[in-house]
Amino acid sequence: MTPEQKRILVEMLCRTEALEAEPRLPLWASDYLEQTTELEHGPRVRPDFWGSNLTATEQRRFLRAAEQLADAGFLDAYRARGGRVTHLRLTDTGRDLAESLRALRDPKPLLWSDDQ
Repeated sequence: MTPEQKRILVEMLCRTEALEAEPRLPLWASDYLEQTTELEHGPRVRPDFWGSNLTATEQRRFLRAAEQLADAGFLDAYRARGGRVTHLRLTDTGRDLAESLRALRDPKPLLWSDDQ
């Protein structure tokens, strides 16, 4: 498993736990549909999803690593009509592996700092 794949799994676990811990929005809230979609399909993949200071080449490398994890059964990739990945979700196997990987790391914040 590549360092990028390990980093993705641990980060997905952190993002998923943060998403699950958020209070549920009421039906009339403007972000209700987005929150419901993220709870169902996983965190939304945005241009800065892999980190705001990455080059385009590095971002493509992370996207390829995420696609490999999806092919291996560790992630579910939700695709929009055009085929572009819009959300990623850990599978049960992926969550177990991510929890194991996180247990091996320092308990530092994992939000894509460069010193990891």
